[in-house]
Amino acid sequence: MLVKSLAFVGAANAAIRSREGTHHANVEDYTIGSVDLSNFITSWNYTMGPPPRRWYKAKFGLEYSPETNDNIIKKSGENGETTEDFDFGALTKDHYCRYREAGTEREGQCCTEEDDHCYTKAGCYCDVACFTVYGDCCTDHFVTCYEDLSLCLKKVNNNPQTAIAKELEGVNQKKNSKKLLGARMQFESNSHVVPNACCGQTEYNDGVECCHKSANGKKVYKIDAPNSPCAESSEYEYEEEAEE
Repeated sequence: MLVKSLAFVGAANAAIRSREGTHHANVEDYTIGSVDLSNFITSWNYTMGPPPRRWYKAKFGLEYSPETNDNIIKKSGENGETTEDFDFGALTKDHYCRYREAGTEREGQCCTEEDDHCYTKAGCYCDVACFTVYGDCCTDHFVTCYEDLSLCLKKVNNNPQTAIAKELEGVNQKKNSKKLLGARMQFESNSHVVPNACCGQTEYNDGVECCHKSANGKKVYKIDAPNSPCAESSEYEYEEEAEE
């Protein structure tokens, strides 16, 4: 009875704090001793304000175990999936950043840094922090937000707060993390360009390079290289936008 009472109180407090829109509320805050109350926080809905951070991660784990939202994001990143390849039919539209629009306090798909109002009606987040800190991203975060938010450029330390941020860090960062800082500086000095965009997990500079999509996935090419497909990439992007 005591555990049930505590669980009820914890859930009620979570609901109240969510309803008040308290920023940085966290599912991990709701523990008493060894009793994890996160399993009882199931009553949130989008009319109550921002969900506690990590709430969606816990809820998803409870409902779809052993699958996790991070595992789906990881697979889509490792497989180089795009919005064309990703299965948007696995869950209702409320679970995807791609369909995030009216009804949430920040309209649009993805948000920079930590934005406690950048969530969907299902309670998953679409900001940078859900990927690097909390692990409460929607499952389409890689295909919808990774490039848009330039997450391949984010520097991840040796002890990232989320495993997914380390596993899906930029390809060049992954290679350069094994080299000395001096070697990295020399590399940038010799290349004369600093990456400013993402082509999947590969960093590139869109002033001198392009991200070209083919049947074998995405790859970076020099714009002025012989037989460069960059012109084709521009045509592809135009056609894709026209279709949308």
